[in-house]
Amino acid sequence: MYAEQAHASPIATLPGTGYFYPFALAAVMLLAIALRLNNLAPVPFRSPDEWAHTSQAKVISRDGVRGLPGLVAQFNAYRDFWIYPPPTRIGYTWPISILMRLTGRTGPELGASLSCACSILSLLLLILMGLRFFNPPITLIALLFMCASPLDLAIARRAWADSMLGLVNLACLYLSCEITRAPRRTAPYILLVLSGSIAVFIKETGPLAFGLCAAWIAVILIVREHAGRRAALLILVSILGLAIAAGILTAVCGGISQVAAVLRNFKAARNFGNYGIEYQNGPYAQFLQLFWLTSPAAVVMGFVGIVALLLGGDRTISPAAAGESNFHLARIWTVLFSVIFTAIWMLTPQGQNFRYLYVVMAALYFMAGFGVWLLLSWARARLAREPARACLVLAVILLIGAAVRDYRCFTRVFRGDLILDLSVKVLRDNWR
Repeated sequence: MYAEQAHASPIATLPGTGYFYPFALAAVMLLAIALRLNNLAPVPFRSPDEWAHTSQAKVISRDGVRGLPGLVAQFNAYRDFWIYPPPTRIGYTWPISILMRLTGRTGPELGASLSCACSILSLLLLILMGLRFFNPPITLIALLFMCASPLDLAIARRAWADSMLGLVNLACLYLSCEITRAPRRTAPYILLVLSGSIAVFIKETGPLAFGLCAAWIAVILIVREHAGRRAALLILVSILGLAIAAGILTAVCGGISQVAAVLRNFKAARNFGNYGIEYQNGPYAQFLQLFWLTSPAAVVMGFVGIVALLLGGDRTISPAAAGESNFHLARIWTVLFSVIFTAIWMLTPQGQNFRYLYVVMAALYFMAGFGVWLLLSWARARLAREPARACLVLAVILLIGAAVRDYRCFTRVFRGDLILDLSVKVLRDNWR
């Protein structure tokens, strides 16, 4: 498939480019890793959520899972704790506790290291997804944008659970695209349910992306494949997987009554938590505007890519591929998923926080890459050889400039550690 898609690239006809994409992808990936490792420290100011995760991991490191019921009971007993991350997020805090035992350290930098590792794995998954459903040049452009993404870089250096959840959400999106492409394969279904079940342990809202993906696949199976029984089986197995995960979580955290109380109290904190009320609400347009502030080039090219995708322009990506209509549907789903996912958080009270939109940024960068690739393909088809090459060189310069601009945005806005969260009002008030 790699060679099959490469012919559509404006770069593919240039001499000596047979190994261009593997080397370019490897180079950008190494750059992305270097940027994330370089920005892990120093971080002199940590957010309250980071200290909450760290203190919970300390208890687990010291007492093992036996310490979880006490943490949960303490959380439920003190109203002041309800505004902080609950101790039921063991999918994130338990790996941190293992790092504490291995290193002998107990600081929030261990949680940040875990976030950094999840960010790097997300980049690898982005490459896999791009090569599978788009093509090498689009994947390269998307990776370049993600490499310098201010939001991804900000999350990767913090002890927040959102980087790990973003990785799981991206896996759910990738697997749902795989099932859309080939609905009769069994392995992607199993991996999807496992990913969705793991999300239960990471965050209370973890299964949201999985639920959207499972619902999409059920619709595809019923409407397109006329496989109602398979859709019913998917729904049944998904519910069973979530129930098993919830059962394990309640068993290690002190019982169903304690976990239910955690959820009630965490929700109740929305009514008196001043931070969420003041900083995670706002006009919808303001929330969407932050996409533009963080990466304007990606937004412009992403808009071009989305419009072209909806008009069927993506069929030129790999016209010789069998089952191209299924690839097209999978790409449509990446956009539809992102719109629905963003709308849910935008409309949810106190849900306007860019930490929650990690997976949406990856989809935006794919669309941006597609938009750039389409414009270059148009220039190659309509211009003479030398002007087409000039357009390619100009595009490369502009893309590198856009990535540099995005990274400077990160260093200017986020690396100063004045911003301890990515909520809409915090970003708006501190943007410069």
